[in-house]
Amino acid sequence: MNFTYIKKIIIIISLFAVTIGTCGCGSKGENAKVNTIVLNYLEQQGVSECYINSCDESLYDCIIFEKGRIRWDVLIQKVEYVISEEQVVEYSVNVVNNYEYVANLYGLDLKDYYINILGLGEEDFYQQCYSEGLYDIQRALLVGYIAEKEHILVSEEDIKQFCNREEYDMMQKDPNLKNNLMFGALEEKVVVFLEGYE
Repeated sequence: MNFTYIKKIIIIISLFAVTIGTCGCGSKGENAKVNTIVLNYLEQQGVSECYINSCDESLYDCIIFEKGRIRWDVLIQKVEYVISEEQVVEYSVNVVNNYEYVANLYGLDLKDYYINILGLGEEDFYQQCYSEGLYDIQRALLVGYIAEKEHILVSEEDIKQFCNREEYDMMQKDPNLKNNLMFGALEEKVVVFLEGYE
């Protein structure tokens, strides 16, 4: 697969995507601090220059759980992000790679997968990848912001509870896996914290 081609398509499609910027924000202030675990996780994904500029004071009033899952999309609208187009495109390539991996599990190439399984044309598929990339970055930053604000930490015990024994053992040798598992454990703890506001 030619990833330069993928990047070009994502860039072209991103020109028509939603603008990254203000979304129902409160007063502007200095850049909000984001938990280091999240920054490491995003950097591993190729995203290093993004942050939350401000967050609406009513963030916790907007918490909605639907079918046992938090509606991050509602909370994301209460935050002003600073994320460059290039960073979203870079992350979106990871989203495409994940879809390609799943396609291979089905014995399909990527194009057959998005046409026959997802029911999407090429432009719609890459637009979806871009949108998913933006959403993932915004969600991760918001998790990091809440964790920092509420002093939510991740211990070794939290990581052990989050993953299985094999992943935990592999994590000792693989810093990328460790970053992923630490982020997953942190996100899980943030969700538990937010359940108290529902």
